[in-house]
Amino acid sequence: MNYKAELRGFALDRAIKLNEGQNRQLTAIQADADAIVEYLYIAEKDIESHVKTLVDLIAEGKEIGKLKAFILELQQVLAELEAGV
Repeated sequence: MNYKAELRGFALDRAIKLNEGQNRQLTAIQADADAIVEYLYIAEKDIESHVKTLVDLIAEGKEIGKLKAFILELQQVLAELEAGV
């Protein structure tokens, strides 16, 4: 085998290994992206639930103390979301 064929074979093997590594990285990135999308979907539903509860509390005219406690809870959830995203 001459050196050109050996170099060509080495370059092909190296390219295949690099491609396999990139495919594994892309798969890991896709899994991370899927997890982030799922987290955001859950967070969106959680926020929707809190907003509905807030609207219900206001509509029902609950006492101010309960409303303040709920607002503090909502602020805590939002702070956790900001810290996690």
